[in-house]
Formats: sequence, C-alpha cells, structure tokens
Amino acid sequence: MSAPAPLLRHERPGEHGFTLLELLVVMTIIALLITAMPAIVSAGRPGVDARSAAIAIAADLRATRDLAVALDREARLTFDIAAGRYTIEPGDRWRELPPGMVVHFRGARGDVTAETAAIRFFPDGTSTGAELRLDYAGQEHHVQAHWLSGRISVDE
Repeated sequence: MSAPAPLLRHERPGEHGFTLLELLVVMTIIALLITAMPAIVSAGRPGVDARSAAIAIAADLRATRDLAVALDREARLTFDIAAGRYTIEPGDRWRELPPGMVVHFRGARGDVTAETAAIRFFPDGTSTGAELRLDYAGQEHHVQAHWLSGRISVDE
C-alpha cells in the first residue's frame, strides 16, 4: 500500500499577511497620532498648572502659619501683585506664580495696597484671614485662610 498523498490546501490571495497598502495606511495613522500627542497632552496643562499653583500657595500659607507658631511671633505671606510673585516673611525667597496667572485677593483692609497684599499669621495660629481667587488660562481655584483657626483650604 502506498502512503496517502498529503492534502494540499489551496490558499486564496490575501489570506496570508498584509498588503503594502494596508501597512502604509497603518503607518500613516500611527504617524498622525504621534504628531498630535503634544497638542493633546498640552491641552490639559493649564488646568494642572492652575491647580498646582493653588496647592503650592496653600502649602506656603501653612508653612507661614507654622513659622509664626514656632518663632512665637507674627509671620506673613506677601504677594507682589504686579510682579506675579510672593514671599514668606521673615525670609527673602520669592516664589514665582505661573506667567499670566491673575490673583484676586480679598483680605484685611490694612493688608492690601495697590501693589501688595498680605496674610498675617500670629503666634497662637490665628490669621488676618483672606480669600484668594486664582485665574489662569480659563481655570479658577480658590485658596482660603480662615482667620480664627488659621486653617488653609483649597477649592472649598
């Protein structure tokens, strides 16, 4: 007896692999996605920048309060509104706000001038109190220093 002949499969064209045209279409789509990625990623950046600036200011307000309690004397966080920066006093290190960020300050009358605004903290942890509204690239965040407790809150 002879061995059975192997079965031959008849393949239709296009069943195996991809055509050159299909590969070119896929590569074009991938190239378009890679080109669009920076625009997609940067579209969410203003919201992230605004939120991180609000969190940084809140952290510095808490540090100012802690400094007043630790030194047993008044400490303040002062904004230079025109220059877009602020500092903790005592101290001389200025922190920059993101370019284009607008700070709206509502606080004690004696602590606000045309050029500067300040939030003072006292040795017992209380403060003069203030509310900051930060506007940046269509995003808005609120930072509040509660006068009686000295507690700092963001977006409450």
